[in-house]
Amino acid sequence: MKLIKLRVSNFRGIAGNSVTAGIEIDFENIDLVYLIGQNNTGKSSILHSYEYFVNSSINAKLNDFHNNNSEPIIIEGWIQAESDEDRQHSAMVNSMDHEGVGRFKKEWVEIGGSANKYTFNTTDQCWDIGGAGGFDTLLQNACPEPIWLRGLDDVEIILANVQKLIKEKVIDNAVSSSRIGTIQSELEELRKEILQDEYSIKLESRLNDMMQETFPDLKVSLFGDKKDDISKKLSSFIHTDINFSNRQGQALHMSNHGHGIRRQFLFNSLRGLNHVFKEMETARNRRNVEIIDNIDQKDTSSRKKMLLIEEPELFLHPQSIRLFSKILYDLVNRENGNPEFQIIAATHSPIMIDLSRDHTTLIKTNINDLGDVCLNQVKYSIFDEEEKEHMKMLNSFNPYICEAFFNDKVILVEGDTEAVVFRELLNKFVENGKISYNDVPLVVNCGTKNNIPSFQKVLNHFKICYTVIHDLDDTLNVNNQNNSAWTLNFTIEAGIIQVNDPNIARRYVMERNFEDAHHYSHTSSLGKPLSAYRLVQGWDVNDTSIKAVEALNYCIEYDPNLVFDSNWVNNRDNSTVAP
Repeated sequence: MKLIKLRVSNFRGIAGNSVTAGIEIDFENIDLVYLIGQNNTGKSSILHSYEYFVNSSINAKLNDFHNNNSEPIIIEGWIQAESDEDRQHSAMVNSMDHEGVGRFKKEWVEIGGSANKYTFNTTDQCWDIGGAGGFDTLLQNACPEPIWLRGLDDVEIILANVQKLIKEKVIDNAVSSSRIGTIQSELEELRKEILQDEYSIKLESRLNDMMQETFPDLKVSLFGDKKDDISKKLSSFIHTDINFSNRQGQALHMSNHGHGIRRQFLFNSLRGLNHVFKEMETARNRRNVEIIDNIDQKDTSSRKKMLLIEEPELFLHPQSIRLFSKILYDLVNRENGNPEFQIIAATHSPIMIDLSRDHTTLIKTNINDLGDVCLNQVKYSIFDEEEKEHMKMLNSFNPYICEAFFNDKVILVEGDTEAVVFRELLNKFVENGKISYNDVPLVVNCGTKNNIPSFQKVLNHFKICYTVIHDLDDTLNVNNQNNSAWTLNFTIEAGIIQVNDPNIARRYVMERNFEDAHHYSHTSSLGKPLSAYRLVQGWDVNDTSIKAVEALNYCIEYDPNLVFDSNWVNNRDNSTVAP
């Protein structure tokens, strides 16, 4: 079973009420969610909200209520069955609709109080208090189990997480072995021998005689027919203890290592165990989802894990960040069926992001004018296969390319020359007080004009303010055929029209190309980027007759007098008409 929707209201930085949720995250067809955004924009609130939803023992504190108000905290989760076995699970069978979705809700109405619990009645289309009965056990069995990877976890917490995963898999494997069945049979024979032993019979008979002296109609039975399942006792029988040593065999404690090594150990453990998780898939029907916690549960369907990760890049070397990014994508790989994990990770690292991957999503968090958390989520794949290939290539070329989606103001440029020019111009703007350092937009080198529309798609979804600066180019190429770069002028404009707000998306077009617009030719011995860099050094940042200066001013502040629409482009069509 998996989480497919999470709604949160009035929780910490998240506003909302019983009518309109403060935030809603859609996990349908999604296994990995990256939360991106500035500090203090609600990412941690989202991670904690899931823990509050699943955990049965959390009482609400004063600062859990948004702005310390008196409105109830409301957290609602939708859980979907992924198999016929899931549909027969006792946690879902009485609460799911015809699509296999069960809806559950918790409300905290007072400080220090526990949550009121509700299950959605699919017949009457209303919320039932308490719902299907055994609500806490129901949620703990149906919802993916939260596993935290916090930024500054103690050594003991890290080891406990790894040991629990290892222990669970060891028990899973043991339960499916024939040896367990043999032991169970032998214990049953031993139980019968004890019950039929002369001493046991005499003891029961003696107590019966004494009881019937007073209550002749009652009979005492000392031994019931209930038999314990040995598999549920394995947790107390099997212990895991992770120890470390150096090459010389000397014992080392993990506390002697920095946070980077500690986190890397946990990540490597997940990576190493992942293939075990997949191999265990076929044995799921024998697994009791609560063996480790010793909860008496008849169903034997599997329980997913929900990894809640704070800044996975923290304390890691860049190469380790790339490796961990791959680990997360591998953990949710669907090639061998439904993955055992769902993941929500809050990150500030563009290296973690790969928009070419399936079943992943980005959610950008921000604060609106009222001080409330708002989300912009890409709920489906916005790229076709060719565009995915472009993004995959760009990630390989420049792993920081996704930094564009972490910023609030972006300038998209075609290539190296423009990137050098506008980054240097921005430095000069800051030095001359034309813009503050905090307001400097991010210049993104898209690699080619062809890639600009792909970036526009994501920026449009996230409602990130951007300006495209690109060449007009010639209508025909050197072979006197239609120039694809000319056609892109209209594709780029279409992306801007989709936003329909020049304060959010606009463009500046260099007539023909950067060199023509600035009436210069690059020095071949220096190359285009270095030639352009030297050119910028002689520019006056107040001289708007310089097209790049005018363009940068336009990026910083919209000027309605500058128009680069399709009419402007068509008026500069320089194709020749055959006689």
